[in-house]
Amino acid sequence: MDTPIRRAAMMMASNTVAKRYTELNEARVNEVLGQPKVVVGGTVIFQDPPAGTPIARGGGVTLTIARTRDFPMNIIEGAHLEYDKYKIGEVFDELTKTNPEPVLKIFEDVDEYEQLTEVQRQQVDAALGKLGIPGSKAGYKGAQGALALGGVG
Repeated sequence: MDTPIRRAAMMMASNTVAKRYTELNEARVNEVLGQPKVVVGGTVIFQDPPAGTPIARGGGVTLTIARTRDFPMNIIEGAHLEYDKYKIGEVFDELTKTNPEPVLKIFEDVDEYEQLTEVQRQQVDAALGKLGIPGSKAGYKGAQGALALGGVG
């Protein structure tokens, strides 16, 4: 059973760095992670208590850190089903190798597919099309997630 989503703060991994929030499916992440183990390097994907919560001196914070490049795309909540054949790192690599920086910056700067201008939408749809992903809200969310998670680990 899928559990409610937690928000994980991610850093965009393009030449310009900005915060991006990617919704992850916690149940699917836990399936991929299996038993807890020590990871050197990687991306914080969950934090408890959430970022910004005051913590008493000596209090604890639980971080889930993983190398997300090899995770399946289906951990990204709301990603198009056509992404299921890819790993996060594969989508990241394809997007960053085949699209100029201004196109990648669109994914960073514009939160929702519906907010894209007509020109931006054409550029995004072309970028997604290279992966066989239709231009859509779900296609856009998946690309944003892959760009946020695919450049680390």
